[in-house]
Amino acid sequence: MITKNKRLQWFVLLLSLLVSPSIYAKQWYQIELIVFAQNSANSEVFDQTQSSIRWPRRLVEISQIKYSKTQLLQAPINLAQLKSEDRALNAEYYQLRSRNGYRPLLHKAWVQTVASNSKSQPVRFFQKGSSLVNGFVSLERGHYLHLNVNLEYDAGELVYKIEQRQKLRLNELNYFDHPKFGVIATVKRLK
Repeated sequence: MITKNKRLQWFVLLLSLLVSPSIYAKQWYQIELIVFAQNSANSEVFDQTQSSIRWPRRLVEISQIKYSKTQLLQAPINLAQLKSEDRALNAEYYQLRSRNGYRPLLHKAWVQTVASNSKSQPVRFFQKGSSLVNGFVSLERGHYLHLNVNLEYDAGELVYKIEQRQKLRLNELNYFDHPKFGVIATVKRLK
């Protein structure tokens, strides 16, 4: 004869088997973006002369060590920059470089884990050179996937800003646009 306590234990065991652990599991994503300046004429007036980014608390910088995809999926790492040969947008980057009116400022690719119904750790970007790109990007995984872009482009006298949250289409190019600079981003789910 099965006691009430045993029945409760069996019920809990059966329930735990029915609830898929993949619901709570972290999913790997490959995120890649190109930030570019565009020299288009426009009549908009920009008066921002200094940074106005609201920095999140849990900010992480991509490591300087670059990994291949196979190394990352075998190692217990939650976020790391990919080697340039593993980037998916190399052709788009070189196409932007060759076109008049566009100048690539930054090209980064990384893999990152994101748990279900949560936000990834924001990834900070800081690119010095003849111009400056500063800010962060984060991924939100819920019913839909969203990319949060909060980047500034310091063009000398003025600072231009994109602060946008956008629903993503996986494995497709996604655009974040500003009259003076833009972002091309792609996100792929890794197995």
